[in-house]
Amino acid sequence: GTWDYSGLGNHGNVTGAIWNSTGGYDRKGAYMFDGINDSINISNQHYFESVCNNGCTFGAWITWGNRSSSGHTIVSRDNESQRFFQLIVLSSGDLQLNIGKNGTPTGSNLCTATSTPSTIQLNTWQYVAGRYNLTHTTLFINGTEVASTSCTNFNEVNYTAWQAVKVNTHIGREDGTAGAVGSLANFNGTIDEVMIWNRSLSAEQIWALSQNQTNVIVAQETVHGE
Repeated sequence: GTWDYSGLGNHGNVTGAIWNSTGGYDRKGAYMFDGINDSINISNQHYFESVCNNGCTFGAWITWGNRSSSGHTIVSRDNESQRFFQLIVLSSGDLQLNIGKNGTPTGSNLCTATSTPSTIQLNTWQYVAGRYNLTHTTLFINGTEVASTSCTNFNEVNYTAWQAVKVNTHIGREDGTAGAVGSLANFNGTIDEVMIWNRSLSAEQIWALSQNQTNVIVAQETVHGE
């Protein structure tokens, strides 16, 4: 399985995805996904039921391998009938972040930011991040903001609803049982260093991550006098 280095114990079970020990954006190893049935299941950990209560951020290094008629999930807690969070590449190369108020995957229950087509390039390493800060969903590629949407229909998620429905969190696909190839938005390509925060990172913090500057403390992480 995969290891959660945060110390929270949210380890993943690998199905099909292949570990490439010299892959990844930094050549230190990453998982390759075939776009058919590969995934990493992080299960229905309680952490993900409350991860967006006060805002949340999702980040990963990806290289996208193939366009198809369906989307390509990077990380999500959703299935065919419930959607809580989803960072996904659409078939036309748009990056998209969905945050659901109560799990209902339509209309005013979703706050969705979508980049323009082809912002996600084929066979190219890019750092992608999606942020929900209670008022907006915002997308970043290589540290630069590429889309933002105002969450006009809600300013917080419904924690009771998020807790009541048991949906697994996955890397590389949606939750559920695939009735046909691609029906779970399986990712085709390589995903590296998935990170999920239970807070909204600043643009400066996301930029530092895209530059692999994990040793840098940006101004937003300090208070006056520090």
